[in-house]
Amino acid sequence: MILLNTWVPEDAANPHMEICHAFVYRWLIGRGRMLAHATSDPMTGPFNGQVMRPILWPNGGQPVRVAGVNRVSAGDIVGFFAANGDLVHSMVAETPTQWVGANNQGCFGTGTGRTTVPNVYGVRPPVLGWLNLNDNTFQTMGGPVTVVYRTP
Repeated sequence: MILLNTWVPEDAANPHMEICHAFVYRWLIGRGRMLAHATSDPMTGPFNGQVMRPILWPNGGQPVRVAGVNRVSAGDIVGFFAANGDLVHSMVAETPTQWVGANNQGCFGTGTGRTTVPNVYGVRPPVLGWLNLNDNTFQTMGGPVTVVYRTP
């Protein structure tokens, strides 16, 4: 897949098993915005949220929306954090309102392969979506999360 002019390799044998954090990590490395870390090989992992949180989010993140204003730009990475601080999902912003990721099922209901959500702010409950368009709280299948971004 080409994302913002950068090729992101994938495991062709298991395209629907890709972890969202691995996709974002591979894109950041391919884009030259991050060096590979000894704790996570760019092709084989591990990529779980506990491992990837300090790699993808070394300095935390900023709210994606403040007082109803979207703060995300193309090329930003977007993270979904549970109340206990666990990183549960990662994506890359293609545009301020169009984000791409792998395994978006639990947040956007779009399946397990790499998919683009074309209007992230159009996703509203009853099941999944923004609980309030004035802030950065999102309802996932696993419960509410806080959504932040950072510019790598």
